[in-house]
Amino acid sequence: CSSDLMGAFLSKLFVDIEDLPNTWYGMVQIIFLFFVYAFILCKGAGLISDGSELLLLVPKWAGLIGSIVLPFLGSVPDSAIVLFSGLGDIETVKKQITIGVGALSGSTILLITIPWALSIFAGRVSLNEKGEGQYSRPADVKASEFTKLLPKDKTSMAHSGINLDPTVKKNIFFVVLSMLTYLFIQVTIFLPAKDSNWIHIIAFACLIYAMAVMIWYFIQQYRHSKSNIVSETMKEEMIKKSIRNGLVNISGVLCNEIDSITVSSDPSAPLLPADVDEHLHILLRGFWLRYDTNKDNALNVKELRVLLRDLGEEMSAEEVRRVMETFDKDSSNSLNFDEFCGFIKTLVERRRSGELTQVAVEGEMEEEEEEEIPEDLCHLSPAQQQRRIIMRSFSMMLAGTAIVILFSDPVVDLLDEVGRRTHINSFYISFILAPLISNLSEIIASYSYAHKQTVKASTISICTLQGSAIMNNTFCLGVFLLIIAVRRLQWTFTAETIAILAVETCIIFVSLKQTQTLWTALFVLLLYPLSLLLVSVLEHFGLEKKKKKKKKKKKKK
Repeated sequence: CSSDLMGAFLSKLFVDIEDLPNTWYGMVQIIFLFFVYAFILCKGAGLISDGSELLLLVPKWAGLIGSIVLPFLGSVPDSAIVLFSGLGDIETVKKQITIGVGALSGSTILLITIPWALSIFAGRVSLNEKGEGQYSRPADVKASEFTKLLPKDKTSMAHSGINLDPTVKKNIFFVVLSMLTYLFIQVTIFLPAKDSNWIHIIAFACLIYAMAVMIWYFIQQYRHSKSNIVSETMKEEMIKKSIRNGLVNISGVLCNEIDSITVSSDPSAPLLPADVDEHLHILLRGFWLRYDTNKDNALNVKELRVLLRDLGEEMSAEEVRRVMETFDKDSSNSLNFDEFCGFIKTLVERRRSGELTQVAVEGEMEEEEEEEIPEDLCHLSPAQQQRRIIMRSFSMMLAGTAIVILFSDPVVDLLDEVGRRTHINSFYISFILAPLISNLSEIIASYSYAHKQTVKASTISICTLQGSAIMNNTFCLGVFLLIIAVRRLQWTFTAETIAILAVETCIIFVSLKQTQTLWTALFVLLLYPLSLLLVSVLEHFGLEKKKKKKKKKKKKK
């Protein structure tokens, strides 16, 4: 790498792109390096995200993780690219700072346009004349015949779309507050060059304001974390994912959930709080539906054993038969959903009371059953599971952060070299490529989650994208303002600022719509290329070039 920060030793780990031949073959090598670095950075960002999500399984930290840690760590890859564009000698910084601007503006605009449009497309259902989505099955329609998106509405721009929860409107307040930072820093363009000290003071003041908005946003998110639809659903999804992967078992999850809310010291108090039933039903419903294929709300011994195994409570066929005999209240030789929940509740009670420490495993699984789940943490006690989860989470986050920091600098140098060799402004290269590297997982996640075709899923996808925009407007922009202030640079990014403000203003008005159709998705999608066009036009007629011309005239005089 060209940057001195990595040191002589670390520089040997990377290819010196300046030594590559200035030919088509050298350009092929650079493109190959880009894909390698991009893949590694995506893996690093994924480790940070997956590691932080694991902490959702720790009940006492879940509110903090879902409302503060996850949004913050999600902005680390973008912030790292912005940071490394401002490091090195001053001449290198002046050349590469446009890459930081491209990463900042490209990431901010990308996250509230392309994934937003994809979320509408993936989560769309048929809409009636009032704009109400067909999310529930009518009483006169059979379950096998019901579909949320009718064939005739699949390509309809006006009669297919999504409905959103009012939570989306509430986030507008912080989006607006975070946008004001761009307006405040733009004041510096009206200051004469001799007042450069004031520019740095204003940059510091804007940095403090951005951090204050971010902290306020975190506080509000944490205060409402218990009722926050995004945090609670993310937690439920992480629990289900971890159970399926053999990381925890259902009794371990519930034991820790209950221990975190049980504060009574009365020995006569019930082992399980009264509100656990609802939580239990929510967690188990998704697993139950996977095996109740004929929708008769009943599972036989064989099906029940496979389901228990997927929940991390592996039992022999004989043990499952004894469970069936004990909890089959209606003597139907099967368990319905309520009877099954009653069994799991009893299992948790026995674990918490110390009667049961580990479920015995006897006999071999039948050949026709699925392969065994990986034996990871699911057979440990709840306390041991929690300790192991915390250790694994922090190791993943540290590894991911190290990868992002290590490879952000060579990525900045690579983007700069691509711009030099192709004679394309490095801003446009960074605007398009940098956000794809750091935010690809978020784009895929928002699409796949919205594909569930529920109001809750669509709301969570959109709210997550709004939160990403707020973090870019505060934390990522704060890093950039720090570079401006410390390296004593001029603010010459009016075109980029106007483009960001224009797109975010449009998104604010879109957020006011509780029903968003495919027409809305098309409009939001077009904002991305239009923002690039706007930057190009404004740079051609912008304030920066006028300032440069004035300076040249003064030098001639």
